[in-house]
Amino acid sequence: MATRYYDEKKERVQRARMKAERKEEQIEKGRFTSTWKEKSNLKSSSSSWRVLFVVFVLCLFTYWILKF
Repeated sequence: MATRYYDEKKERVQRARMKAERKEEQIEKGRFTSTWKEKSNLKSSSSSWRVLFVVFVLCLFTYWILKF
């Protein structure tokens, strides 16, 4: 029996699900969570330094404006 309608979006979603299921078997859960935590720690430390730098520059700029 031939299909009456062809839904390209549905077909892509099904292929993506099947691909994800195959990859899911290969991923080790412990390794994924540890890598995620390491990357989030690096981002938080670098972003805190960036915030401190911006605050410092803004303080200097404010001081310069108020001085005149």
